[in-house]
Amino acid sequence: MRIKAAVGFESGDNLVSSLCHDRDGVMQENILDDGFLSPTKYPSAIDRVKLFSPLIWLGIIENESRKGPLSSFELSTMVQSTAGLLLPIMVLFILRFTILRPNQPASTIFTILRPNRLDSTISTPKSLIALLISPWSLQCFHQIGSQLSILFKSFQTLLNPPVFTLARATETLKLRIQHQRAYRTRRYDVYLPSSLKNFSDGTEAKNPRALLFIPGALVPHDAYAEVAARLSDEGFVVAVVSLEPLRLAGRRFGLNLKSAKRTIEEITDSIQRSYLNLQSSNKDPVQVQSLAKPVEWNLVGHSMGCFGAIELFRAFSDDQQKEMPSDIKVVLGKKMVLWGVAAFVDAATDISDQLESEIFILQGTNDKLVEMFQSRQSEFDAFFPPSTRTEYISGGTHEGFGSYQTVYQFGEDGTEETGSRSLPLDEQHKRVCDATVRFLCSKK
Repeated sequence: MRIKAAVGFESGDNLVSSLCHDRDGVMQENILDDGFLSPTKYPSAIDRVKLFSPLIWLGIIENESRKGPLSSFELSTMVQSTAGLLLPIMVLFILRFTILRPNQPASTIFTILRPNRLDSTISTPKSLIALLISPWSLQCFHQIGSQLSILFKSFQTLLNPPVFTLARATETLKLRIQHQRAYRTRRYDVYLPSSLKNFSDGTEAKNPRALLFIPGALVPHDAYAEVAARLSDEGFVVAVVSLEPLRLAGRRFGLNLKSAKRTIEEITDSIQRSYLNLQSSNKDPVQVQSLAKPVEWNLVGHSMGCFGAIELFRAFSDDQQKEMPSDIKVVLGKKMVLWGVAAFVDAATDISDQLESEIFILQGTNDKLVEMFQSRQSEFDAFFPPSTRTEYISGGTHEGFGSYQTVYQFGEDGTEETGSRSLPLDEQHKRVCDATVRFLCSKK
C-alpha cells in the first residue's frame, strides 16, 4: 500500500542523497521493517546495559525529587530513614567497644569483631536482631520501602511509557528515508533540506543552519518527524536526539556536553566530507576544502527536553574549549528555541547572565501542563535573560508540538478529548514551525 505523505516535500540534490546511502554499515532501506524504525522499548542491547548504570538510577532519583507536587517521592525522607536505621547499630558498637570494654586497646577492636571474641555480656547478633525488629527500625524500613516503591514504579513507567507515536509521523519518516531526505542512526535521526548548495562557494551564501532537537520526557524521538521534516523543508538540517532507553533529557541519562558535541561533530563532518567528495573530482582539493562553509548549530527543546536544552546551552557557554576540531567547521549559535516549557523551577538552569543570547519560548494557550505551574511563572522567568521572547499559539496544546498520543488524553469511552479550543495538528505544526523559522532567521 502506498504511504500518503503527511508533509509534502521535494527530493534532495546529489549532496543530500549521498548522505543517506549507507550509515554505519546499515542500508537505510533495510531498517524500515526490522524494528529499528520505531522501537517500542529499546533500540539496541547497548541501551539495556545502560539500565544497570548507577548514573541512571541517580538520575531517576533526581528526576523524582524535582517533580514537586507531581510526585510523592522525598529524598530527604529516604536519607533520614536510612540514617535512623543505622544510628542504633552504630550506638550498639560504640557501647560495646567504649563502655562495656573500656580497657580494651584500640588496636584489638577488629579482632573483637570475630565471633569467638564476642563479649559474654552482650551478644552482637542477638542485639542486632532485637534492633531490627524494634518499632523504630520497622518504621524506618517502612519509610525506606515506600520511597523505593515510588522509584520502582517510576522506573516501570519509564520502561513502558504511556506515549506512542502517531502513524502519520512514522509514515513521514518512512517517506523521507525512502526518498533520501532523512537517515537514522542509533543515537539520532537527521532530516535534510532539499538542497545543501550553500556549502559551496559564493560569498553571498549564508552559512548552513542546523538544529539539535531535544525531545520531551517519555516521548519517542520519531514522534517529532513531522515538525522536523517541516523545519528541514525551510533549509535546516535537523537532528532529533534519541533519549532511549528511558526517554529523559539530562546529563545522567547521556545527554551531556560531550555527547552533544559528538553528535554535532559527526553530522557536520559527514556533510562536509560528502561535499568535498562530490567536488574534489573536478577541483583542487585544497580549494574545495576552503569552500566548505561552517555549520551554525542551535538548540531546540520541547517540554522537559527544554530543560536538557537549557542545561546544554549553559554548558556550551561555560565550556572553555568551544572550538571543534580544525577539520570540522562548526559555529555554536546564540539562539535557542523552547516549545511548551512549564515552570518547573526546581529543574531549571540559570542562564540569566547570557545577555548576548536570544531565547524564544513558544507556548500553546491550551497547554494543560503549562497551566498547572502558572503560579511559579514569574519565578521561572527570572532564570532567563531580559531579552527572552515569548509567543503564544491560540488553541495550541502540549502534545501538538509533536505527533504523539498519551493515555491521559482519552476519555472513558476511548475517544480523544481534544477540547473546543484545540487546533488541528497540521495547523499547529505549521504555526510552530513558521514562528520558529522567523525567529531563527531574524537579526538581533
